[in-house]
Amino acid sequence: MYFANSFLLYFCITDLPGYLKETRGFGKSELAFFTGLPLILSIFGDLFGGLVTDRVTEPLRVESWPVRRGWVAYLIAGYLYCWRRLVPGPSGRQC
Repeated sequence: MYFANSFLLYFCITDLPGYLKETRGFGKSELAFFTGLPLILSIFGDLFGGLVTDRVTEPLRVESWPVRRGWVAYLIAGYLYCWRRLVPGPSGRQC
């Protein structure tokens, strides 16, 4: 799971923009949208994957707390990432 997430992130921030611009001739607005789309969709996949896992493992009586804990951890990480962008850095500039 982590390899796939890391590989997709690395591909989306390094190779995908160049490919879309040079090979497909995308403009700036299209490039911004289609480059970020896989990452945005991966958030929903991660969150709803936990809910699907809960449904599938319910008959097996598997403890669902680890799945929910992961869901909450993703929300907290997303919040802190966005919040960090608003806080001034050590030099007084926003990060």
